[in-house]
Amino acid sequence: MNRYLIAGVASLAFFATLPIHAETVNLLNNGDFESVTEGKFDSWLTGDDYVSGGLPVVVSTSPVISGTYTALAPRGASTGSGMQQDVSTSVSNFTFSCDFSVLTGDGASRQSLVVMLNTGGSGDSKASFRIVDGGDGETALFQAYDRNISNWYTLTDFHPIPTPDEGTLREWDGETPLPNHLEIVCDWDAPTGATYDVTLNDVTVSGLDYF
Repeated sequence: MNRYLIAGVASLAFFATLPIHAETVNLLNNGDFESVTEGKFDSWLTGDDYVSGGLPVVVSTSPVISGTYTALAPRGASTGSGMQQDVSTSVSNFTFSCDFSVLTGDGASRQSLVVMLNTGGSGDSKASFRIVDGGDGETALFQAYDRNISNWYTLTDFHPIPTPDEGTLREWDGETPLPNHLEIVCDWDAPTGATYDVTLNDVTVSGLDYF
């Protein structure tokens, strides 16, 4: 499977108050993007770290919906802005929360934010999701990687809010970011297989099983 973990939005800052499950939930390393060192989110690799021509996620303190930091994701020609973390195979549950902003594209269905959680073995991913251009240069789509069909699946209930790209194409250079807030609660050891409860901008879909 592709090593990238998507959120191609690009770029997000994770915070949050998340639903409480009966089981103990283990937080990913810096799973809320609230730990930052020298302009990078701790414990995460970004596109410029692991792929030639990859784009960095910009750490910002404005605008935020929750927490201190947010991720600004530029539009990539292909891979976009990836966020990647290798996780322990013993991790059974996790929470992920962030604020992020993405730019509108140029109608070429480019990835903006990609987030990948890998077990570290041969690029095996436990979860991958991304924000991509809607193809019209004005909208964005939220997609998860569906292992059942080995392809990306658009979650039509979610509507990411992109920021109009009014300056240099695919770069943050003066635009006022429009923020989004994402929360994911996962149970990798559910009796019927891994399940995910996902909230984007106050819209929640529970029991997803195809990340």
